[in-house]
Parts: sequence; structure tokens; C-alpha cells
Amino acid sequence: MDRPVVVLGGGVIGMSIFRYLTLNSSTTTHCLTISPLLYTTLSSRNSGVLHTGLHGPTVESKKVQWCKEGREMIENFCAKKGVNVLKCGKIMVANDEDGVERLKQFKLKGEALGVSPKSLSSSEVRNLEPNVACMAGVHFPSTSVVDVLGLCEAMETDALSEGKDNYILTSSRVTKVSADGQGGYNLEVTQGNSSYELPSSCVVNACGLDAPYVYQCLFGGDGVRHYFCKGHYYSYSDRSIVSSPVYPLPTADGGGLGIHSTKTVDGEVIFGPDVEWMDVEVGEGGLTDMEGKEREYWGVENEKEIKERFVESIRTYLPALDPDRLNYSHCGIRPKLSHPSLPRYQRQHDFYVGEDRPGWINLFGIESPGLTSSMKIGQVVGDMVRERVKGKG
Repeated sequence: MDRPVVVLGGGVIGMSIFRYLTLNSSTTTHCLTISPLLYTTLSSRNSGVLHTGLHGPTVESKKVQWCKEGREMIENFCAKKGVNVLKCGKIMVANDEDGVERLKQFKLKGEALGVSPKSLSSSEVRNLEPNVACMAGVHFPSTSVVDVLGLCEAMETDALSEGKDNYILTSSRVTKVSADGQGGYNLEVTQGNSSYELPSSCVVNACGLDAPYVYQCLFGGDGVRHYFCKGHYYSYSDRSIVSSPVYPLPTADGGGLGIHSTKTVDGEVIFGPDVEWMDVEVGEGGLTDMEGKEREYWGVENEKEIKERFVESIRTYLPALDPDRLNYSHCGIRPKLSHPSLPRYQRQHDFYVGEDRPGWINLFGIESPGLTSSMKIGQVVGDMVRERVKGKG
């Protein structure tokens, strides 16, 4: 009997892995998600920016290398599939002398990555973005913005086009796991009011926010945990205020890239995210099991204060911002492997991908630039699975 590979997680990362395996392995692959719909958590709660690799911990890190390769993979894929990508570049700006020195470091990193950054004076920035005020800027021409839902759906269509017994199951929760004695696992899956056993040759845990929780619930013990960082987004009714992403310098605590502007593929201008560390211990069901917890996790409290914070931050580089045109849109949550309260030696700033048990691959801390890296992650993890199950490419 052909025991399938099982991918847990129905976001852009899980779908990328699922797609890669269906196209490159003779082994049947199933994708399971606890959500009733695909792409409703992390994948739909970001700005859609395809990054250049500037914000990883080191040039050799996964966040940098996979981001760089992943952006090219996504842009090529989208060109073939007709998915909208806005090749707009981005400008990073500084408004004091310390910031100007930090900008120089980002320019050097961009040069090392081969993304052709260009230093800009304040007047050169205004020529590109007339509403932006700053002391200096750096232009990164390789940055683009993608239709995230279009990308996910195109990968899904690709994955299901092979005609094999590959399928996607929503509203499906793995409640129990046991080794099958053949190097794989028997999964007990609950879907609605029914449950069944699903044998697997290999399992990929790409559950996003819940990935460490899922692993620890199934196998017990302590281990890696996620620290949750909420980020809010606002839309702006004047679409002419910027024509491309404009970024301040990243936050000092490493929580985010600063409240930046993005122009989406549909022409909408959005600002965000900010940084709000959540004091949350994941309980039964995990964060994405939203029943009864929508307001706590995905809603907004003290919106007036949040908006005031946004206005103050954005006006440091867009002084013409009109608060009356700024409207709350949504929020996202970043699953981080570090927290400002941790000693520096305990902070983990890179993606974690590892086969923590034979035939069980975990993905932890897949935050930004996870979207940009998604197709590269799909390739890397897919090849790990193929090696494990000896699938034929």
C-alpha cells in the first residue's frame, strides 16, 4: 500500500511544499489544515511584499538566501501563470544622522546580495516620492509586490493538476500520532463529527503559528516555542500619496521592519505592521482555532491609541498624512523564535526547518520573509521528503 506523505498546514508554505511534492515525487501527497478555508491566517495577513533579503540575521542565513532565491522563483512562476506582480522597488529612508549611518549598512548588504541598491539624497527621494520627507534614502529596485491569493491559488491548481490521488482536506485536525514500525506514522484525524486513521510515510509540520504546539501536543515534552508579535494594518483612501513601498528603518527590538507604506497590486495603499508583543500561551486548539477567540487574537483593542501611534510614526517620513483618510484594515501575527526579554544568546532569528524525528519534519519561526521564501522552502523541504521516502523525481 502506498502510504502518502502528509503536509500539515494550508497556508502559502504548506501549499508550496504540497505543490513541489505533487510535481516532483511519485509518492501520493495529502495536505491537511484545521481551518475551514485555505490561506486565511498568516498568508492573507501581510503586505504582499517580495523582499530582497535585507532583513535576515546574516548573509548566509536561510532568511537571506531562501528569500533571494524564493523571490526569483515566485516572479518566474507568476509570469508563467499570469499572477499579478508589481515590480515597483522600495525606498528605505532615514531622518537623523544615526539613521543615515544605518542606511549605509543596508546598502552594503544589498550590494553583497547583488540587488543594485542606490543611495539617494533627500531631493532625489522627493523626485521619486514627492510626499516623502527624509535626510537620505536608499532605493532597492528589485523589491516587488505580489497578489498573494493569486499566488496561492495558482500553486494549488498546479498541485492538483497531476491526476494522482493527491488531495487537500480542510477542517481536519490530527489528534493522535503513533509510529507505524515502518519509518512512518499513523495519524488519527478528526474532521467534523467523524474521525479516521491516516497512514503516512512522512509528515511535514507546516502549521504556521501552531507548529510547535502541534508537535508538543502529539509527542509531549517541552521544546521550541513561538513568541507572538501582532502587527496592525491601516488602509489609506488617497492612493496617490505613494507610488511604491517606503520603509523607515527597522525597529530596534527586532520585532518588525517599521510601519511602512505599500502599494498593493490593486493600487490600494496600506500602512503597517506595527509591533505589539502578545502575552499569550497557546492553549487547547492553538491560535488558529479561532472559535470564541476571534476578538482576542485577530481583533483590535484600543484602536484610537493604535491609530495615534501609526500617525505619529508615518508622519516622520510622510508629513502630509491625513489621519481622516487612515482606516483600520486588519492585523497579522508573526510567529517568532526570539523575544526582547530573552538573553541574546537564546535568541533565534532564522527559520527553523528540521527532521526532529525520523520521517517528521518541523517548520518553526516561518515569519517574514516567509512569503518571499515560500517556493524555495517548498523545494528544500520537498527534497528532504523525497530523500526520506525515496520518491522518484
